[in-house]
Amino acid sequence: MDIFVVDDEVLIVETLAAILRAEGYSVRAFRNATAVLDALHPAPRLLITDYHMPDLRGTELIAAVRRCVPDCPVILFSADLEGCYQDWHQIKGSRTSTVLIQKPLHPVELVRCVGEFLSEGDTEI
Repeated sequence: MDIFVVDDEVLIVETLAAILRAEGYSVRAFRNATAVLDALHPAPRLLITDYHMPDLRGTELIAAVRRCVPDCPVILFSADLEGCYQDWHQIKGSRTSTVLIQKPLHPVELVRCVGEFLSEGDTEI
């Protein structure tokens, strides 16, 4: 089981990946959104992505991933929620498996959200 974490800021993506690995999850960290599109096989069980990135906005990445993995749950995060809210609302639609979180992500909040999307049996120790 892989969680894909995407952020163009090295410190952020590596920190989020380390937090989740410490909780027992299998994580793949990406520093650009287009690299994710080349790594969709096997499909991620969860996508965690920043909104503001130079190659694709997080919502564009979500749309592209969901064309290949329609039921992929998503955690979208941004320091500027107002700036991404309209795009996020269109992506979210009626899906309950999409959440928007303010950056910076507190480790407890991150682990709680991931736990809500993935059952305890999906962790890899």
